[in-house]
Amino acid sequence: MGFYEITQKYLNKEQILLHETQQELSNLPQGTLQRKNKKGGKEYYTRKDGTQIYIPKHQHSLVNDLKRRRVLETAESIAKGNIKAMEHLLKEYKPLDFDKIEKDLPRAYRGLEPVQPNFALGEKIFCGAEGQHFTQSENPYRRENLVNSTYFGLKTRSKSEAILAETIYRSGFSLYYEKKIILYDELGNQKTAYMDFIIPLTPYYEIGLEHNGLLDDEAYFQRNMEKLRLYHINGIYQPKNLIITADKPGGGLDNEYVECLVKNYLTGLAQMVSEAKMTFKFLTEYKNTNKIFG
Repeated sequence: MGFYEITQKYLNKEQILLHETQQELSNLPQGTLQRKNKKGGKEYYTRKDGTQIYIPKHQHSLVNDLKRRRVLETAESIAKGNIKAMEHLLKEYKPLDFDKIEKDLPRAYRGLEPVQPNFALGEKIFCGAEGQHFTQSENPYRRENLVNSTYFGLKTRSKSEAILAETIYRSGFSLYYEKKIILYDELGNQKTAYMDFIIPLTPYYEIGLEHNGLLDDEAYFQRNMEKLRLYHINGIYQPKNLIITADKPGGGLDNEYVECLVKNYLTGLAQMVSEAKMTFKFLTEYKNTNKIFG
């Protein structure tokens, strides 16, 4: 699910909220609420058509209803503004797609080398909380496909990866995208891999994340299985130090699942490791076995 689809989803939610709010407002009493402090306590009044009307204490539910009216009127105003803003954004928004830009160029520009991204392999950038950083892709393969931009400046190959990166980074974690790692197959031959994401949870604990976006493609599926097999040979597997995510059937990412994964699993795991008693044995073990990507 890309930016356009996410915005459309939130627009639909706001429209439903507005409709429900307006329905409830039609059933609430009219008027505004006023309060006076008396020696015997607080007295409430409502104002209708310029006339102030005392609300007896036994009609306290009317006070709550008038308060709710005021809250819902404010919510209605905000929802209308949000809907107008999102409708304008969706009308004007154009996805930044370098492939499409290249295809739409005049004939004289076609057939030339694709425009490459203007950042260095593995470029490290500090952004966000103090010390929080990310690195651009180290993978030299078809870098012209790094066309999806996150809000903090990372370039990814797919919209789903951009969503994953934004959710992870927004939660305060640093991340490395398509970081080069050296592995070995069962015969001891050296292999180079580029893991989708490596997330340092603490100085001594890193976890990898692989996203499967094209499982309907048989060739992609086979390459992905070989990659996971190579990871397993090198001690990288779930749940030890690897997370595997995937697009839904038919494409698109389950945003609620991603939010849950990051907020519950990653945040909880980071806190657990941070609060553990860091004995020399513990430090040595995790330095040797879990910081395996760097």
